Amino acid sequence: MGHLLEQGEKMVLNNEEEAWLRLETLISQEPQFQPLLQLPSLARDENEVTSGMRDETVQVLRCLKVCFDLPAEVLLLATLSMDRFLTKMRALRRHLAVIGVAALHLAAESLRPSSGCPELSRLAIVSQCGCTAADLARMSGLMQLKLGSTIAATALDFLNAFRSILGLTGPDSSGLEVLAADSACSNFRPCELALVLLFLYIDGCPEKVRDSLAKPIGEIYDVCKINENSFWYCYEVVSASLKQYEERPKSPHNKQRLVWRLSQRTFRTLRPTSRFDQELETILEENLKQLPD
Repeated sequence: MGHLLEQGEKMVLNNEEEAWLRLETLISQEPQFQPLLQLPSLARDENEVTSGMRDETVQVLRCLKVCFDLPAEVLLLATLSMDRFLTKMRALRRHLAVIGVAALHLAAESLRPSSGCPELSRLAIVSQCGCTAADLARMSGLMQLKLGSTIAATALDFLNAFRSILGLTGPDSSGLEVLAADSACSNFRPCELALVLLFLYIDGCPEKVRDSLAKPIGEIYDVCKINENSFWYCYEVVSASLKQYEERPKSPHNKQRLVWRLSQRTFRTLRPTSRFDQELETILEENLKQLPD
């Protein structure tokens, strides 16, 4: 029995060591993938991309992620790739939708090459980005040329490493999806976003759990070499963003960013009731039976 316990402890230790090594690799990769968006809140001309337009594009990508049953890692990698591309290139407003959908396709192709990658033709139709599959293919090629083919380190990668080190099952990726759609969070380091989300999660845990995690979280903080002022500013912005999301009006239509317009032919196909006869035979009164009093 003691031998089995020793084996179990060794396995846990190996898993923890592997998580620390993974974290160090992510930290070394992080600077080369860090975006530096400088989008205005108000457009100075009709062609300029604003931060609000960027956020609306990410909301569309969230809809597509659900529509095509893609994992959160695809959405977050796509958002990061789009932000990096907008950092390097001055995009026009009419190109933004194509850039976002192309980024989603590249992310799905990189992370799920064998299955689950939507076809460009389907993406072009469902996303309503106003382009063809050939346009998406050209934009994907341009993005690969400017960004390279390396898979970037996202905040979800850091969060997964943190959870492995601490032995936690939460928080999940839903908070990162919310933050991805807020341009105010786009220039923070991925490790900062993940660590802030972890802090907020642990704040809701019992005091005994918080005390037991204090030391390893401090070690994570030191290894990531996070500036204290930057971290607490990130904490304020992330908290405000999540609070605003939670306090949004509870309407089922608020999350909808895509409106699918159907032709009359498609509408009739989807409405089986259109095949019913609209004219009914007249019911003669003498054929009705008298109900008992």
